[in-house]
Amino acid sequence: MINMFEVYKFESLSKDDKPTVILIILIGILIFIILCWLMFLYISALKGKAKKLGINHKEQITKVIRKIKKQH
Repeated sequence: MINMFEVYKFESLSKDDKPTVILIILIGILIFIILCWLMFLYISALKGKAKKLGINHKEQITKVIRKIKKQH
């Protein structure tokens, strides 16, 4: 069993626990990358809707967001 308070002491873990800790860290990094990618896609979609409405300025993108929220 992994004691989460001992994870930062990587050397003190048993040989069976080290791959588990590495796997948990890699899964965390993967989830972070996926969330960043989804935020990028969301922002790109908002910019696309703003261009379709003829809005090019960053300040006016918030108006598009408000219009979209009012529609839903």
